[in-house]
Amino acid sequence: MKRNPFIAVRVTPEIVEKLDKLSSAHGLSRTQLIHELLDNADSFYRFIDSEKLKQQKEMEQIIEELVPKMMEVVTQNTASDMWRIIAEVAHRTAENKLIEEQKGGEKSKN
Repeated sequence: MKRNPFIAVRVTPEIVEKLDKLSSAHGLSRTQLIHELLDNADSFYRFIDSEKLKQQKEMEQIIEELVPKMMEVVTQNTASDMWRIIAEVAHRTAENKLIEEQKGGEKSKN
């Protein structure tokens, strides 16, 4: 009889606590829950990918709706250089926010 491979993973106490809460809520052992999570990992990631695509399409739609409205607000006296500066400020703000969120994620992992 062929034996199943053994996989060991070191996790934080917080993850163990979450696993125990989930397994208890679903009437499963921790091992059964981990088996189900691993068995359904492919569908989980397909779901995540489809949600990212959905959010991207929604963002593109919002942008498409906002551009004409912004063009209505822009006066003839507004220099295109000013809009480039505003765009650069928004871009850098988004980059800083992303870095901040990544650092926060790293802190919660440690």
